[in-house]
Amino acid sequence: MSHDPPTQSNRSRPEKERRYVDLYFKIFHPYWPFIHQHSFCEYDNAPLLIQSINVIGLWLSNEDNAQSRAIALHEVLGLAIYDQTEQWDASDSEEACSSRFWPIPTYQAILLHIIFAMLSKGGGALGLDLKPYLSPVDSNLLDRLVESCKRLGMLYYPNMLARYCEPDQLVYVWGVQRAGEWGHRL
Repeated sequence: MSHDPPTQSNRSRPEKERRYVDLYFKIFHPYWPFIHQHSFCEYDNAPLLIQSINVIGLWLSNEDNAQSRAIALHEVLGLAIYDQTEQWDASDSEEACSSRFWPIPTYQAILLHIIFAMLSKGGGALGLDLKPYLSPVDSNLLDRLVESCKRLGMLYYPNMLARYCEPDQLVYVWGVQRAGEWGHRL
């Protein structure tokens, strides 16, 4: 499997962070490809997403104490997600609609946060219904994430088309693909 070289923006990141991002895309991304690798440089203004990617890259790095450092960073990011709830959580919002801003990088970071919560627990915990076990806090977070996406119309294909129907076909195809991948993974 070939992997694309880092983007220009990725090259400007600190060396360790670049290594973790590269590990994320090399090892984790093939299994969970809901972040569009070729447009990742766009996320320079999405620190929550970048740090969520770093958590997974750090976990996969095999460095000394890497897994304990990844867990510590994951806990800090969990606090940041909850501190920013009113900015992203549309699950109870009466004003939520498909024309409202879609905070896709934040939602991607939250999904990575939830996936890492399962990954860091060993992935073997199953409930009686044979579903992977999530803590009540992470389960609530996932419920609010899915409900927010539903309320914003992010999982409805015509809304994706309407959102990304631009005169520039490349932007259009990329936007629909990104939103479609997101909906499929969620």
